Amino acid sequence: DSGSCDMSASSVSAAVTVSVGVSAAHEPTVSTASCNADIGKLDITFHGGASWLYNLFSGLIADEVKKSLNSQLCSIIKNEIDVEGNKVLSTLPTQEKIDKYSMINFELLNAPALPGDYIATRHKGEFFSISNPQESPFTPAPLPLPAAGQLSRMLYVWMSAYLLESAGWVYEQVGVLNYTVT
Repeated sequence: DSGSCDMSASSVSAAVTVSVGVSAAHEPTVSTASCNADIGKLDITFHGGASWLYNLFSGLIADEVKKSLNSQLCSIIKNEIDVEGNKVLSTLPTQEKIDKYSMINFELLNAPALPGDYIATRHKGEFFSISNPQESPFTPAPLPLPAAGQLSRMLYVWMSAYLLESAGWVYEQVGVLNYTVT
């Protein structure tokens, strides 16, 4: 016997809570904190061959298929977020070459925060020498986050003097900012 079937699902719902974090390599991470997924209704209609017989039991068959799918939905969602999502996030660059002397490091310093109706991320923001990458001798001052009600724009970028200090230090170390006055 041979044939085909049409399958349709309706009243499908999924509620997933995702936690965002940062890895030891200062890359963003995601993980599934909770998952609840359900296929409310599944209909199967068989065609060809002895489809008239199979269609008599299509409700029972659909219930078993739905039960099997419902038991697998959250593990599939969890794998996509926890494994595949983190694979993609691990490919995001954390540094960028500026010129033949320097690069800027903008890796995450800690997990992204969700203090209100926005997401706040803190990045390193430090220049490094390409030929001799090392930390600058300066210590950055912390930047305070504004109160949630004070934000009205889609994107804000804060930079401290540390960014310019590390750039100046790198260019001085590689000799670009060394001038001898006689």
